[in-house]
Amino acid sequence: MNSQIYNKDELYPEDYTEEEKLQFDIYLEQSKLLFPKMVGDDWILKMGIRAYMRKVKSGVDEPATPEEIAEIKSKYTNETVFYTEPIEVINN
Repeated sequence: MNSQIYNKDELYPEDYTEEEKLQFDIYLEQSKLLFPKMVGDDWILKMGIRAYMRKVKSGVDEPATPEEIAEIKSKYTNETVFYTEPIEVINN
């Protein structure tokens, strides 16, 4: 595995056990094989793996309900998307 090239303090959360670190490495290598175009932006792969492992560790194994998805989407769009009225162009 190529995980040795990473700064381990930055790669793993502080509370990871050695087994979780190994699982993280496996997921990272598999993700790079599945998504080769993402290797240059592997930070997003790492964030996805951390989120997945946190979800598994907390015991959440059911997918989100449509209501939960709608709430997350609403919160995201309200906090991050800015809508401005279109500017009218007057033709001379």
